[in-house]
Amino acid sequence: MYIDDNSKLYVSFADPGKVLVFDISNLPQLKLLKTFTADKGAHHMAFFKTRSGKEVVAVQNNLLNLPNLNSGTISVIEIQTGKTLGTVDLRAKYGILPESIEGTNGPSSYMHH
Repeated sequence: MYIDDNSKLYVSFADPGKVLVFDISNLPQLKLLKTFTADKGAHHMAFFKTRSGKEVVAVQNNLLNLPNLNSGTISVIEIQTGKTLGTVDLRAKYGILPESIEGTNGPSSYMHH
């Protein structure tokens, strides 16, 4: 789970791979805003802006090396539209699985589990 500074909660689900975005400005009520499609094993996320100014989330699709939950990919999704802009297939290209993805350049208010 990740919380941004705009009262949005991002929750990843490994099976099927997806990310749900909730408005948490009126707790205890949650309002589902968007659903992003990722690959199986969706887990950690990093948030950043592209050079062209698009706000995106990179989703690590590898859940603790659990069987059948390791796509070995990173999905890059535009937050505004939910469109997948690209997928990095680390398993196919390099024979490795992403262990953890963390943002080092984004807002410090992003918090996660």
